[in-house]
Amino acid sequence: MTYQIFKKWCGVKNKNTSEKILLAYLVERNGKLKAAGSLWAEYSMLKATIFLHESINISKFSTLIAFLKRKNVGYKPKKASVFTKDEMFKFLIEALDELFLIHKVAMILGVAGACRREELYKMTIKDIEDRESFIIITISNTKTNIQRTFTVINKKNEKINYLRIVRKYIKLRPNNAKSLHLFLNYRNGKCKNQVVGKGTIGALSSKMAEYLKLENAVNYTGHSFRRTSATLLANKGVDVLGLKRHGGWKSSTVAESYVEDSLQNKNQFAEKILHDDNESPCSVSDNILQSSACASTSRTFSVDTNTEKSNISISISSCNNCTFNFK
Repeated sequence: MTYQIFKKWCGVKNKNTSEKILLAYLVERNGKLKAAGSLWAEYSMLKATIFLHESINISKFSTLIAFLKRKNVGYKPKKASVFTKDEMFKFLIEALDELFLIHKVAMILGVAGACRREELYKMTIKDIEDRESFIIITISNTKTNIQRTFTVINKKNEKINYLRIVRKYIKLRPNNAKSLHLFLNYRNGKCKNQVVGKGTIGALSSKMAEYLKLENAVNYTGHSFRRTSATLLANKGVDVLGLKRHGGWKSSTVAESYVEDSLQNKNQFAEKILHDDNESPCSVSDNILQSSACASTSRTFSVDTNTEKSNISISISSCNNCTFNFK
């Protein structure tokens, strides 16, 4: 549709596709578009369709790109809100299965696999392999055409039994289910023989936010599970490469944004900048034990002198910049 509108405009002007014509067209469109990011969205659609129909790569039009970047200054795209680990636990533990079982399964799979809304919608019962101690899920049809595999596991002494929740929902599937889609309509503790649509799956996270009484529940969208997954991993210290593998991102830009926004990283930087490290461990070498910043503390060190049965225990208290030599 966007391409047809552009070509109709070109026909009125009696012009062919070129950088100058595209620049003039987008300048005119800029005055009509309301949302700040709409100009980039229209450019992206034109880029794909013009290359498809005319084999012209408009991404090489430097003047056009410079214009778009200038118009984009100060624009911050809206991002789906994310759930914290505590909020996830609260929902999974407190929400009634009779009302929210499908929500729980979507949250578990969506966060564990960094799933997009479309990936949850297209997920089938054949994509799930139950290995008793864990469940394997394969996502074949992805936006970036990168097949991903992730697992769901339990942990001893943890309050939430993830496997039980997923298995409970799967067992409720009608025996005569006509579709292989995993997510079937769920009401009053029963699954119906009707596939859950993409829009409904996208709205599940906002329903969870409403249950948890979170502010701006409408900001929890179908992308919230994916962003929550990446955020939790980044806060655990996972690097860009690990995030790219987990989420199937081809570009490092998105993965880097999660690492940059990680609260754990920000807290570590703040600690290094604003606070003295008075509790740093003292270093130990074979011949020299150096202790620094150990004032008003008591520490015990084990020193290996590279000889059999020669471990030495040393207790140190009220020490500051002490050096011990062993001969």
